[in-house]
Amino acid sequence: TAQVFVRDEKITRDQAIQGLKAARLRQVTIEQSLAEHGFYKPRASEKVKMGELFVIAGLLVEKDVINALELGLLREQPVGEVLVDSGLITKELLDTAVRLQEMVDNNTLNVLEASQVLRQIQSQGINMAQAVAELGLLKSSAHEKIKLGELLKMAGLITDDDIQDALNLSLRNAALVGKILLINGLIDERLLHAALRCQFLLREGFLSQEQAIVALNYCQKLQCSFDDAISELGWTAPTRTAPSAARDPDIKYDTAPS
Repeated sequence: TAQVFVRDEKITRDQAIQGLKAARLRQVTIEQSLAEHGFYKPRASEKVKMGELFVIAGLLVEKDVINALELGLLREQPVGEVLVDSGLITKELLDTAVRLQEMVDNNTLNVLEASQVLRQIQSQGINMAQAVAELGLLKSSAHEKIKLGELLKMAGLITDDDIQDALNLSLRNAALVGKILLINGLIDERLLHAALRCQFLLREGFLSQEQAIVALNYCQKLQCSFDDAISELGWTAPTRTAPSAARDPDIKYDTAPS
């Protein structure tokens, strides 16, 4: 990455050396090290071509991309398809790169962060949510609020239709979305409690959105509590000293037996 920066005249050779030393000492990424020294600042809005993303990630060399571009022109194929047909990347990795391109386009990630995620996915065989969470690239505001239904949907545990049905019922019955989802059998009580705990930690800034999604899926897969899930993932969160700590303060709970 430092070489690419120097080549593109974004930093000097001396700045690259200083940034690498600091990155090794502090165990941070080269991008973070350079940014902290004021040597590099990602553009507010960036675009990245498919081939460039793979080159920056260190998964392809420029010669491979140039050859793919030439073949693509002859065959009238996108460069990504040519790279897959040539056996240089997999279809799954191409689909991930397309999603990362979109995240760069909408300023969710910058080009260098997207390349880090792509490299992490390829080297460790993990999905994009895990890679983003492990790299700590998405930071949630401590005051960010996310609706319970949206949180469960992003984790892939319910659909938009499930949420809409729950909302329609809640309008008639004045009940909470989570309670309606529970009543309709779309989630169980353990998952509801996990989602509420997750929502609380997300809102208070102890977890990023990507970490929340990874942890909820982990919790569902292993059928464990949310606190056990984040502990297994190696993340830290405030210990619950009372049952109320796991509950969303904006929700009134019915503790009477049903």
